Amino acid sequence: MQLLHIERIVLVAETGNITEAANKLFISQPSLSQMISAVEREIGATIFDRKTSPLKLTPAGECFVRTAKHILSANKTMLDQIHSIKLGIEGKITIGASIPRCRNIMPHILPKMMQQYPHITLNFVDGLSQDFEQMILYGNVDLAISNVPPNHEEIGCHLLNEEHFYLVANRASSFAQRLDDIRYSANKPEMRFSINEAANEKFILLHPRRNSRIAFNRMCQESNLQPHICIEAYNSDIALEYVEANLGVAIISSTYSNIDPFPYQTKTLSYFAIDSKYAARDLYLFYDSCCIMNPAQKYLIELLLESFSKDRSEQNCNKL
Repeated sequence: MQLLHIERIVLVAETGNITEAANKLFISQPSLSQMISAVEREIGATIFDRKTSPLKLTPAGECFVRTAKHILSANKTMLDQIHSIKLGIEGKITIGASIPRCRNIMPHILPKMMQQYPHITLNFVDGLSQDFEQMILYGNVDLAISNVPPNHEEIGCHLLNEEHFYLVANRASSFAQRLDDIRYSANKPEMRFSINEAANEKFILLHPRRNSRIAFNRMCQESNLQPHICIEAYNSDIALEYVEANLGVAIISSTYSNIDPFPYQTKTLSYFAIDSKYAARDLYLFYDSCCIMNPAQKYLIELLLESFSKDRSEQNCNKL
């Protein structure tokens, strides 16, 4: 049974006359009658009592039309929702990004995104950079932010600003106060410090597979540092909570915004730039180049590039 047949039977029920319904549908009365008979044979019951005028529904016909109206309403709702999703009015955009990147990047993006597309749901998926390319290809995420360049030709890519690693310490600790005195006396909050400055500190690090931990290991090898690792945190938010409790120092990544200056100090924490070739790396925005994007996805990408694209950053510098 086709949806078209259901629509026509509902119209006949509403008009109470096959000829009148046929005229509204611009089809012949015999072809409409034949269609109704075919549907009745398919369901094994008559829908209309043809002895009455206007036509009345049989008990089976009442059940059929009542259910048919629900089906037509659900179909219209589905088509309206699909249309809205295509237009980018509502729906969901799934973004693959580590927790630190979400924390650093999304506060710059979300206010404008939510204002422009209030009915779009943004879903964030935590993961490793090396996994995001496959997640894009399999359709598990729509966009991804990765520090690993793409290898597949179907992956579209924009180069973002560099991601930098920082030593993070409790501002009240003697370690933070010592380094803060040095850099602020020189009027250089962005001053870089050797990781050996923290040789006597306890480190709070993430899982060995996490990229921040891999970068940290390379910094230690570069500086011949044998770190004292006291805690392995599940994620960077938990690591920062431990730092705020003054249990040690952590390695946290952040990406420079083209709009807002980097906060080298917060109410409770101090961030220190690290002097190492492993303390910075490129960051990429991935998308599936074979998929047609709706306006909401395009707008989200534009916001990301506006705030975090290296090309936009260089353009802003040139304007200055």
